[in-house]
Amino acid sequence: MPPSKPEKLRLLTLNICVHLPGGRNAYNIALVKNSSAGVFALFVIGFGLSDISNAGLCVLLVLLALPLSVIVAQPCSMFLSAVIFALKRDQFSEFKKERIDMLFDEGILQQYDVITVQELYGGWFVGSRYYQNYMKDVCKKAGLGYSCFAGRPKLPRILFDQGLAIFSRHPIMRSKRHVFSRQSIWDYMFVSRASLYAEVAVGDSGIAHVFTLHTAPSLDDMKKRTKLASLLAERVPTVRVQGSELFKFIGEMVKGGEGGEGRTGVTVVMGDFNIRAGEGDYNYFSENLGSEYGLVDITKKKDGGWDSTFGVNDKNGKPVETLLTSPGLRGKPQTLDFIFTDAKPLQESRVLLLENKDESTRDKFQCVSDHLGLESVVEVTVDGRTKR
Repeated sequence: MPPSKPEKLRLLTLNICVHLPGGRNAYNIALVKNSSAGVFALFVIGFGLSDISNAGLCVLLVLLALPLSVIVAQPCSMFLSAVIFALKRDQFSEFKKERIDMLFDEGILQQYDVITVQELYGGWFVGSRYYQNYMKDVCKKAGLGYSCFAGRPKLPRILFDQGLAIFSRHPIMRSKRHVFSRQSIWDYMFVSRASLYAEVAVGDSGIAHVFTLHTAPSLDDMKKRTKLASLLAERVPTVRVQGSELFKFIGEMVKGGEGGEGRTGVTVVMGDFNIRAGEGDYNYFSENLGSEYGLVDITKKKDGGWDSTFGVNDKNGKPVETLLTSPGLRGKPQTLDFIFTDAKPLQESRVLLLENKDESTRDKFQCVSDHLGLESVVEVTVDGRTKR
């Protein structure tokens, strides 16, 4: 019997930026701040109306109320956002459904065999998984009939789940998530950073071990985003701790644990690493993925550079996307998304702007996401592995 021909595996990864109400755009950011101030003001008024005569105790209670107000602010803002969204959708919407629809209507989903997404968030409460289910249905319509998600939120994160999903044209034989044990101060009460794995059966007997992830921004990166971060310190960057757990997770899934003989198959790790290309945290990931598993960053260009995947500008130097990108990050191109693999690439990876070309709605949303998509095509042979 002649050997099976190698299979092509067309890959796409995209941070889709589908948050729950109150999550992302400029209006909602302001609403979170106002909710914080409002909740805190209620505490202060309550203390003022009480019969507390001890000034020291009053100050102590106010200080205790401050962190509580921050914790309560996000649920309040989400509820208020949902109400206002229902009343004035066109003014305050993030156009989640329309952005997902665009992926199908423009024939984007139909071009790929495996798609990984980040920031496709759900939660605990009823209806919070609506867009995850909607994306699943749209992908099915595009022929990507197999999928897996990273599951419900993990306490003490009570608002968002991990936001990770893998959609495949080929059968998913097994899947597993790993929620990182260390979360940054920015994420601790709200969202869990994690990695999601799927074993994908390709063709007659090929195997692709697909990982997607969304790690925390480094403190150095956060210092470039907000002055508050300059007050903090990290002995070991959270993103590197999460990276070390990722390396172990890959070993458990692909090699069968420490000392395991390993399984056949190509390995692909792709997603939003939240690390800047070529800088220290990137080198940490690149060196460890390379030395431990032979994975190479196929998004790196022949000239040694990378195409930007976030905060890009148009030919006139203006930000391409403004609805979803935080104001402080607009017009500041960065490369945060990567594809590492031991498979043979069959074409150079490309970034995809995924612009909204409909002039009637372009003033409402400019792109599918604040991140660009990242695509590549790799080869999978009969036993799953090809030598580079």
